[in-house]
Amino acid sequence: MQHAVSVKVPGCCSYIGSKLRTNLLDFNLPFLQSIPGAFKIAHTVLGMICLVVLSYFTASFLPKTAFELTYHVIACIMYLSASLILLCEVVSSNAESDDFKEPGYEGKIAASALGLANSVLYGVSSFFSFQARKQMG
Repeated sequence: MQHAVSVKVPGCCSYIGSKLRTNLLDFNLPFLQSIPGAFKIAHTVLGMICLVVLSYFTASFLPKTAFELTYHVIACIMYLSASLILLCEVVSSNAESDDFKEPGYEGKIAASALGLANSVLYGVSSFFSFQARKQMG
């Protein structure tokens, strides 16, 4: 005889051991209505306001600096090297056995693939930064 156990942990986003359909987000409303929850909401709102204000005032001169080009080139190289090293290490350590894969194998492959995609995006941003810098003289 099988028993289905449904355990709901306050503040958790899923039900453990249940086959019931869950919501994508399960908000812990009592926490959000408490003092620490109010501080979390205030931190989030103020952080977003600061980011909007900062991006508004720096958007006019940041692309014209050498900092942006340098940042994008270094980030592209670092993401590319880290992703390739992780991918090679995971593939070589799991190449011996088809039956057993190390814990987190799929996550490590996904992380390296996303890192490679991010390095391509930084490479494209480097190209556009170089073009903008060249136009500025």
